[in-house]
Amino acid sequence: AQAYEEYTGEVVINEVMASNGTTANDWEGDYSDWIEIYNPSAFPIDISGYYLSDNITDPLKWKFPSNSIIVGRGHMIVWASGKDTVAITGEVHTNFNISREGEFLILTSSDKASVVDMLDPVFIPRDFSYGRFPDGGDS
Repeated sequence: AQAYEEYTGEVVINEVMASNGTTANDWEGDYSDWIEIYNPSAFPIDISGYYLSDNITDPLKWKFPSNSIIVGRGHMIVWASGKDTVAITGEVHTNFNISREGEFLILTSSDKASVVDMLDPVFIPRDFSYGRFPDGGDS
């Protein structure tokens, strides 16, 4: 992943699991792909209206719903399930899945003008995650 200082520095794509087979299941019991967004600041950040995509030519593919607030130094799990819904439990599901073979992940601001963070394509084996260390770090 690129260092978040190269982008807006608000929140980062912190961790990704592109082939979840047994690690964590969603409210329906499905083992969907997931993306963890991290807020490195000490203050809450509202990312309602931001966009997440797995397609560099379509960065506005999926829009975060209202009340998408990440507490200071907190995490938000977004299920890349293709279900495109907000579950009764509050789980958020995108309209796309992630390829374990690798593809871009792009987080775009609500004004559609700036890339907040981007993850370059990387192969991720089944039931392994790929992420920053430490949380929000450059590596």
